[in-house]
Amino acid sequence: MIYIIRHGQTRKNKAHALQGRSDDLLNAEGKEQVRKAGRLFKENGITFDLIYSSPLQRAIDTAKIVDSQTPIRIDERLIEMDYGPYEGMDLTNPLPEIVTFFSDFVHNPAPEGMEQLPDVVKRAGAFLEEIKKEAEGKNVLISTHAIAMKGLLEYLMPKSQGSWWSRFIGNCAIYQAELKDGKYGLPYEMRPYPDYSMIDMDTWPRREHFRYYQEKIPCSHSMTVDVDVTHMLDYARSNKIHFSACLLYAVSKAVNELDSARLMTDQEGNPGTWETVNPVFTVFHQDDHTFSDLWMDYKPDFESFLKEYDAVVRIYGDEKGIKGRPGQPANFFCFSCAPFTSYRSYSCCATASPVPPLFPIIDCGKYTKIGDRYLLPAALTISHAAMDGWHLGQFFERLQEYVDEIGK
Repeated sequence: MIYIIRHGQTRKNKAHALQGRSDDLLNAEGKEQVRKAGRLFKENGITFDLIYSSPLQRAIDTAKIVDSQTPIRIDERLIEMDYGPYEGMDLTNPLPEIVTFFSDFVHNPAPEGMEQLPDVVKRAGAFLEEIKKEAEGKNVLISTHAIAMKGLLEYLMPKSQGSWWSRFIGNCAIYQAELKDGKYGLPYEMRPYPDYSMIDMDTWPRREHFRYYQEKIPCSHSMTVDVDVTHMLDYARSNKIHFSACLLYAVSKAVNELDSARLMTDQEGNPGTWETVNPVFTVFHQDDHTFSDLWMDYKPDFESFLKEYDAVVRIYGDEKGIKGRPGQPANFFCFSCAPFTSYRSYSCCATASPVPPLFPIIDCGKYTKIGDRYLLPAALTISHAAMDGWHLGQFFERLQEYVDEIGK
């Protein structure tokens, strides 16, 4: 497995300066970020057989803090993008040509004097190809920089067509990819376990209901409701936005508003609630009539949500198989659309274990025009241990409210 890490924060990072090949050191916050990343590797039982680093000191120090024992191999191809005359520029007040470049990395070439992005991908790819033989079957750490890291990810996922350039990669972000039989797998972000809060079973009003439906009569139940999507549909059409993305946002917001929709259990079976839950949604492949699951980070802000949705679909949307995007986090819910059929009721039975899962499963059908309104059937399936009928009603009330908000 290869693990690619961006260096920890530096003084110039904190000052929002364009930092390329100037050799700034990690600041105190950056060192703590790296130590935290090192703990994440340790908690997951990951040690390294090989370590490669950019020649810049901030990347070398990042590798040393993560693993002080394994020798570091310096490779010039991992160095950050050459920003030329724009090195050190204040990003809070960028020059017009930088604004143009940053607004569309795919179609706008880098300003004169800067390294071009295709050249970053070329050197990143040459590095990855060269280490294949020695790296296979080993754990490899690659310590590098934001744009150089995106170059590595672009090479690993050419189908993304430049989508990685606009993705935010924070200090000490870690991406991993399997190397097997001379081929790299899809890269995905390595993250700590999601935040959650335990429920106080002495004071929780539903403690008896939870135990009853978890232990004595494990079952799930479903409810299907017509949602009025008239205004949201008009909004999506007039603004040329994917209707399914708008619907997914409204569903995600409703799910995250309800503790009962974010229920989980720890390893001992004790109930808690996730801080947030992320949507796992399906994309349909027209060529072979199959679907794939993709997941995305939930963003409470509508515009940020749409940007995240578009980026995930651009990068992973053409991947085939059940899981089109690897690395699905533990805090999730499921959403799918079947826009081919309108229905009156829907039932989904998840039987991976004797006890139904606690995460919500939301399915939506084809919207139909009735009079001057467009109605869409939406079904929620969830364990009875998580929700009773009242909770199901609360979900649909919120869903209609948030659908209406988008249409205003």
